[in-house]
Amino acid sequence: MRHHRPGRHRLADRVRVRIRLQDGRPDGEKGISQLPPAVFEKYGKDDDDNGKVSAEDDTDSIRAQGRYMCDLAKEAQNALDTAKADGNVLDLTLAAYKVGMDAVLEAKGVPQTNEALGYVAEVRAQFAKYAGVAAPPAGATPGVTPTPTESRETTPWAIGRP
Repeated sequence: MRHHRPGRHRLADRVRVRIRLQDGRPDGEKGISQLPPAVFEKYGKDDDDNGKVSAEDDTDSIRAQGRYMCDLAKEAQNALDTAKADGNVLDLTLAAYKVGMDAVLEAKGVPQTNEALGYVAEVRAQFAKYAGVAAPPAGATPGVTPTPTESRETTPWAIGRP
């Protein structure tokens, strides 16, 4: 018996519904990426060419989040290069996204808090799911960065890729 797997558009619709239910959060986050308004204002653009920049527009929101994450990754790499933090770029970037780069720099790495550590582990746990496998391999450790080759071959999450 063949199981029907919902297409990515159907899954995206489910995510949109869930996110829309969360709109109106206390800090004003809106849209699929739930970026704080000041962050969206800095990174948001009219990425779908509809004549408006809106956090509630999925394309504008997702690509703003991508630009923001790229900037955080550059800051994380700089922190590593200047010995202001220990760790790896991915974990520092994820922690900075969750708790802010100032907290990462103050801790000289991923802050040892439930919020920061939990977020990094939660995101890393999703790698296997989105690579099309059911679970991380036996013995996998949260916080261990895949090699660049493994990442490119097994992570089909780049914007614009099918």
